Amino acid sequence: MRVGIIGTGAVGAACALALVMRGAAREVVLVDRTRERARAVATDLRYGAPLSPSIDIRAAISMTDGRSARHDHRRRQ
Repeated sequence: MRVGIIGTGAVGAACALALVMRGAAREVVLVDRTRERARAVATDLRYGAPLSPSIDIRAAISMTDGRSARHDHRRRQ
């Protein structure tokens, strides 16, 4: 299941962390009006991802970008 989180402030980042640690989604797409912020949160979550089940984490500018973009995408094996 793909989950999109709009907004990567404190609440969005906490929701994303909970999804990653519980393995509740196969893919998490972070969307923020500032792409650098979404990318930074995605990078932080990837550092903790080895402790969780397999999950894809990436940043996007919009949900439509999150559907098709494959840059910013790193897959854990």
